This record gives sequence, C-alpha cells and structure tokens, in this order.
Amino acid sequence: DSTVAFEAFKKGTFDIYSEISAKLWVTETKSKPFRKNWIVKQKIFNYAPQGFSGLAFNLRKPLFQDLRVRQALAHLLDRNYLLQKLMYNQYQPLTSYWPALSGGKSSANQLIKYQPKKAKKLLHKAGYNRLDKQGFLINKAGKRLEFTVYYPTKTFEKHLTFFAETCRRAGVKVNLQLLSWATLLKKIDNYQFDTVVMAWSASLFPDPEQLWHSQHASEPGGSNLCGYQNARVDKLIDSLPPIFEATKRNQIIQKIDRLIYKDTPYILFWGANYTRIFYKNIFGKPQTIFPKYSSGDVISYWWYDPVKVKRYQQALQKNKSLPKEKVEIHFDQITK
Repeated sequence: DSTVAFEAFKKGTFDIYSEISAKLWVTETKSKPFRKNWIVKQKIFNYAPQGFSGLAFNLRKPLFQDLRVRQALAHLLDRNYLLQKLMYNQYQPLTSYWPALSGGKSSANQLIKYQPKKAKKLLHKAGYNRLDKQGFLINKAGKRLEFTVYYPTKTFEKHLTFFAETCRRAGVKVNLQLLSWATLLKKIDNYQFDTVVMAWSASLFPDPEQLWHSQHASEPGGSNLCGYQNARVDKLIDSLPPIFEATKRNQIIQKIDRLIYKDTPYILFWGANYTRIFYKNIFGKPQTIFPKYSSGDVISYWWYDPVKVKRYQQALQKNKSLPKEKVEIHFDQITK
C-alpha cells in the first residue's frame, strides 16, 4: 500500500522512496522531515530512456478500424485539464512513442488537442450521425458507438472517469472496468478487449519491432496489442538490423514514430523528462545523483556516508535542520 509505505518512509523505516505521484510530490512534502531536510526530494534530469503510456485501441475490432473514429476519440481526452487539475502540472502531454528521441520535448508531433466539435465532425463522417433514445451516437444500422476500457490500477480511475464523461457529452458510451493484473493479462494475451490502459518502459537503444511490426499483430501473447499493421512501418523496421550507428537508427525510428502517430493506435497520455526520488540525507553519491542513462541504480553508485549518517542522527535527536540540497539536478549542467 503506497500510503502506508510513504508514512513508514517519513518515519525513517527505510531509506529511499521512488513511488512518487505528482500529488505526493506537491502536497505531501511539507512535513517536518522535508522542512528540516532530513529527507531530500529531487528531480533528476538526465538521459534515462522514457517509455510511453496511453489507451490502446484493438484495431482487430471493426469499430476501431476507422481512423476517423480513433482520431475523434483522441480529440475527446482533455489532457491539459487533467494535467492541471489532477497532476499539478508535473507532466507534459505525450506526442511521441519515443519521447526521449525529441529530448523530452512535447513537440515531436503535432499535439492532438481536446476538440469536441472536431471529434463530432469526424464521427459523423465515420457514419455515426444520429442519436438513439439514450442520446448516444449510432450509425445507419443502429449500432451504438460504445466500447469498454480495461485498466489494472485505480491510479487512472479519476482520469478515465473524466474521459468517459467528455465522451458521453459527445454521444459516445464508454464503459470502465477495473481488472486484476492477472485477469487483464489473460485478456490482452488473447486480444479480448476493446481498449486497454497500458504503459511501456523504454530501452537505451530502441527497437520498434516488438510493438509495431505487422508480423507480431496476431501472435498470442505478443506486444503488438493494437494489432497494428502498416507496410511502410514494416519496411523501415526491417531496415534497422544492419545499421549500428545510433544517430541513423534514431532518425529512422523518428520516421516510424511520425507514421504511427498519424495512425493513432493509442490515445497517448502524458510523461515527464525527469525522475523523482526521496531519500534520507545520509548518502554519499555522484554529483549527478544518477548515471547519465539511468533512472536509479543507487545500489551500484551510492554509499552510506558515515559522516552524514552521524549528522543525520544528531539532527533528529536535537530537532535541527540539515543543509538544503538542490531540488533539481540537471546532468548536462554538472558535466559540461
């Protein structure tokens, strides 16, 4: 339980805490251990690989085979509102499936903005141009525009509830279903879903084949959850194995990214180009805190500093403050 764990951490039960939500970072760091710098809070800006998260469409379903439907639903997610109201402006909207390749900037591709009027026009063009008795869009065959979102944790519940409401106002029926991770895995392994919330980690040298090549679109238990198929993307992916120069590979992956982004297989969520961490003020560590390409690895690079340990213990006993540490650590500023 993250709440219990955080309270135990503040009491000194353990030394490092990294499961830090935006709300926790902003609203729960005004207590004595933080004010007196017994606990250090830091954002580390470096070159750690950044993954992506979003709502994956199952393109095997007839509803989502229409690009206009996918684009319309993407225009019904008001990410700016969510980022301000629920995430305390600690994230940026994602505009890429490989955000690190654009330096963590939000301009890799054109942002899909919240535009309900545009969404309705796209849905009308896709044939959903009339309403049923409950006020939801239907096509000429009387088929309602309705789908279910599976998600594995309550972390996203508020965001999804808000999305379902904006969809409802546009005439789209969205059902939300929380599943255990084990149950969800069975569903996605057999592609038995409409849409699913999914987050992917990233590697230092990205390889798009596993998630995006059409040869994996029908593999049971595969990672191409959407069933995404694009011959141009396949060709670019197939060109990568003989290329060992990272810059050239990344240029090709950016081309792949632009093609996939236009196809809208996911409604991308948000991300951050930094890592948050809390820790007791007892460690010796590099000036950069983390290595250049890592979002942690403290076991390898940090050590208990006997002087700091003693100073920390005395500060607790005498209720004194410790010297303040920098809140933001930028790798480039330290190493240039």
